[in-house]
Amino acid sequence: MTRYALPALVAVALLPLTGLLPPFWGLLSDRFALRKPILAGALAAAALFALLVPLAGSYLALLPLILGMAVALSPVVPLADATTLDWLRRHGGSYGNIRIFGSLGFLLSTVAAGSLFDGQRILWLFALYSACLGATFLVSLLSPGQ
Repeated sequence: MTRYALPALVAVALLPLTGLLPPFWGLLSDRFALRKPILAGALAAAALFALLVPLAGSYLALLPLILGMAVALSPVVPLADATTLDWLRRHGGSYGNIRIFGSLGFLLSTVAAGSLFDGQRILWLFALYSACLGATFLVSLLSPGQ
């Protein structure tokens, strides 16, 4: 067994557990009308963790950063979807259309980033990811609602 086997097993065990957190965030958000602050805080924290990932000097230093990023990202999609559905309920529109254009944008950006950061520049991908999360953080501050 290599020296990275146990940390890898811990990561494999812990990362899926972050999937249990969205109901907790949703409960806090709904009960105390904190959707916007939780969403903004989660995006800011995830952006910070993404920026720190390339600075990890070892696998053991990388694990808490990846775990922190997973925890920070866990409420983002459910709270963003709730915000979108709330807006659509008030103003009308199609959730399907929003999702299809979001998926298309994700596909195109993934292909572009993959070709741009191919090879030795792969660690710059985390800076781009952090910038995108930071931009989403700023947009979340301007979003309507609680």
